[in-house]
Amino acid sequence: MRRAAYVLLALGFLALGLIASKPGPEDVEAALEEAVTSEIARLRAGEAASLGEGLLTLGCQIDARECYRLLRAVADVRYTDIGLMARVEIALGRERATCYGAAGRFFCP
Repeated sequence: MRRAAYVLLALGFLALGLIASKPGPEDVEAALEEAVTSEIARLRAGEAASLGEGLLTLGCQIDARECYRLLRAVADVRYTDIGLMARVEIALGRERATCYGAAGRFFCP
């Protein structure tokens, strides 16, 4: 009986810790901007599949933050609080992703 009480107490503290460290909507924006600007920096305009893609890559590399703002303006990002964690659904054109946030991090399967 006493051991079960300790287990329940430990699980309660774990749940409180997860709730307290769950990423919020502002964390989603910061993580998205970091991911997009990092990917832009990694791309090479000369390796683009087409001239248009190369020009877009070059333009985005000139001002990655402005490129992110343009992409973000047309992306549909939905944040849902689901208790111990958060779900983030991202749609841009035909591309879609669902990520989960917990313990201060995002996981995108």
